[in-house]
Amino acid sequence: IDIAVHIEDDGDFSITASEKQGIDLIRIPDILDVNLKSLTVGRESSKFFVEVSGSIDFADQSPNSGFIGDNLPKDIEIQKLIIWEDGRIEFHGGGLELRKPVTLKLGPVNFSVTALHFGSHEQNNRKYVYFGFDGGLSIKPGGVDARGDGIKFYFTVDNGPLHVFIRIQSIAIDLVIPGDASPENAALLLSGYLAMKEPTTPGGGTEYAGGITFTLPKLKMGGSAAMRYNPDVPAFLIDVGIEIPTPIPLGPTGLGIYGFRGLVGSNYVATRKAAGLDDDAKWYQYYKAKIAPDYKEGIQPSKFEGKSGFSIGAGVSLATSADSGKVFSAKVFFLLSLPEVFLVEGQGAVLKERIGLDSTIDPPFYAFISVTSQSVETAL
Repeated sequence: IDIAVHIEDDGDFSITASEKQGIDLIRIPDILDVNLKSLTVGRESSKFFVEVSGSIDFADQSPNSGFIGDNLPKDIEIQKLIIWEDGRIEFHGGGLELRKPVTLKLGPVNFSVTALHFGSHEQNNRKYVYFGFDGGLSIKPGGVDARGDGIKFYFTVDNGPLHVFIRIQSIAIDLVIPGDASPENAALLLSGYLAMKEPTTPGGGTEYAGGITFTLPKLKMGGSAAMRYNPDVPAFLIDVGIEIPTPIPLGPTGLGIYGFRGLVGSNYVATRKAAGLDDDAKWYQYYKAKIAPDYKEGIQPSKFEGKSGFSIGAGVSLATSADSGKVFSAKVFFLLSLPEVFLVEGQGAVLKERIGLDSTIDPPFYAFISVTSQSVETAL
């Protein structure tokens, strides 16, 4: 066994013991075994912790956890699983990217697990912890690819009888018609997702969210719609866009309108917290943030927080008419999100393919303005 000691000037320290062959040391009966390759004991910010690395083997003989054990391969490699002095368990950085994907069988399909995350949960006066499995799955035949984010395996950690269950909180689908066509030659490209988010506060209610984007490449048109809905508040957010093949001329300017977008929401407000930022972060950082499930810059339904207020927005995409936007194209969107902020965003491209309302590639030029009761910010 190799020993390493590290001591900081402020008193934080760590002592690491490692064994190449591994040691079976941690066991949660009927759930999993952890084979240790290294064990670190230390203190960080006045809190003591134990950090382990090695592999996880889910139980495959238990009637409680057989589904996971029977359908996950042995020895999933883990690094930096941290157990704090208060009993809290987490992966370093909030999640664990697997060096090699593993496969979880979900009925007739295979789910390729690329990352794990860990958390805690309470329901029906019982305490649970869970492992979350992130990745993708393929459904054959045809050009369908579905992704199941938020597949979680829950098990109790209180003094009651062991209870385990599996929950799938989000499913995303990409569809190509016909199935063997390339994106450029397909008759229809369809992508979307459906998610269920458990309440984070007592009485908060379950939120339902979904979105769909379609493209008809041969007709040079497409559209999108996204929705968030919490019936217990009640609260809703709707974001709709449409691209048309023939532009609406803007007088003698040589420009035409190729698309429209509209957004309306009640009790959903654009906030920096919703984009994973601190409350005192710059609104420019809100604009640049890319979060699940859309991972796009700008004003997106994912970056709205469920709180008292009202939001309304409108936008257009426009471009040079004669060449379908190859010389110049842009899109502009205005959002009034009360009581938080008024936002204006614009993106542009020169001598490139026309910018669409749902373009996933960020164009080279942008302008951004935010107006609140405390500040006015601009970014170029």
